[in-house]
Amino acid sequence: MDDIKIVELYWARSEDAIIETGIKYGRLCRHIVRNILANAQDEEECVNDTYLVDENVPLKLKIEPAGVEDEIIWLSSDEHIFTVTSDEVDAIKAKVTGINRGRATLTVSVGGINVDCIVRVK
Repeated sequence: MDDIKIVELYWARSEDAIIETGIKYGRLCRHIVRNILANAQDEEECVNDTYLVDENVPLKLKIEPAGVEDEIIWLSSDEHIFTVTSDEVDAIKAKVTGINRGRATLTVSVGGINVDCIVRVK
């Protein structure tokens, strides 16, 4: 998605604005952090998402190649820290809600492939 459309999503206060920004610029942000920081733990802290207690954050999974029909499973390793709820209409979308301060792992599973992300709730 081009930048103009992303900005339009922000002006429309669409939750998709954050998702599309992450899809377009997430890899670049990780690359920049990797080149600045020499410490892997510091890199992880900068790149991984941080949420606030009671904050709801939308997520959107980008699957390549497009058209994969496998079931998508979203999991929180500790629902006392955060919950993750799959969108009932569009399974590539989910919402993370911070419950208590701490760190836990968000896992997304598709077709036997798991992707993990550390989520920190402040």
